[in-house]
Amino acid sequence: MSTTVFETADIAAGERLFRWGRTLAGLCGPMRVGGYGVESIDGRIETRTLERLKLSRIVASPHRLSSVSDARGDEQHAVVKVMLQLRGSSVFEQDATRVYVNAGDCLAYDVSRPHIVLSPSLSEHLVVVIPQDLAASYDLHLADIGSQRFAAQRGIGHVTRELVEASLDGVDAGASEQMADLLLRSLRLSLQQAGSRSHLTPRASLLRRAKTYIDEHLGDPALDIERVVAALACSKRYLQLAFAEEGTTASEYLWASRLERCRREIIKAGGTASLTELAFAAGFSSSSHFSRSFKRRYGQSPSAMLSAQRRNCHDC
Repeated sequence: MSTTVFETADIAAGERLFRWGRTLAGLCGPMRVGGYGVESIDGRIETRTLERLKLSRIVASPHRLSSVSDARGDEQHAVVKVMLQLRGSSVFEQDATRVYVNAGDCLAYDVSRPHIVLSPSLSEHLVVVIPQDLAASYDLHLADIGSQRFAAQRGIGHVTRELVEASLDGVDAGASEQMADLLLRSLRLSLQQAGSRSHLTPRASLLRRAKTYIDEHLGDPALDIERVVAALACSKRYLQLAFAEEGTTASEYLWASRLERCRREIIKAGGTASLTELAFAAGFSSSSHFSRSFKRRYGQSPSAMLSAQRRNCHDC
């Protein structure tokens, strides 16, 4: 079980992207590699074979990968690729589906179909490449894989990750067949377990993540949609499409959430609140804007609601 190592350290900066792409092509087919903000890449690819599996540990600076059509056809590259994210985060796109992969996540996908992988920061991956016929013999069919993600931080997913790392450390020749079998069975169980859960659609998942981010940063007056888009590494259009499924927009949700926080605080404070402090704490930078928006949404001004709460508290 020999190991091959490719490193960019001793390669001229202008040649690194080409050489990196050529090395990846030997693993899972031709890829177009681009730097992220710079026209170069820094990294290391360590690769071992385990029976018919290719196992790699890949560390790389920010980069973008996109599959390239091969004039010889994709049949030789009809493989299942399993990517375990150890550091950083990645965005995977295939068949109009976008999947966000964070540290601790594992993604399995069909390499033969067009796809893009974007890693906007330093990343480290463990990668397993499985030939199509071998994958099928373990009920890992390309048509069913799509872009399946599961957690590798716990349960059977964690076992899969441990097996990949152990295999990269080296396996005795006499045990390689058993280790490959164990790894494939563990992977199958991980994917079956992930598939049995009810998954949100990619757009619904983005909507939930966007709402969480907005709710956690409401108090920042600089929070706007551009910042949400940047934080979630998605396009503004895709974000708006996600909110459109609920009949609203991202901006409407942001301001409605700020107003609702203020309304709850007025009620919670029992009439003792400072409207200016509440408004600023919820991210408003203008008292007049807050008052107009509040009255338009709730049918009464915040001062009127505050006075009502004071009367209620006095009556109590």
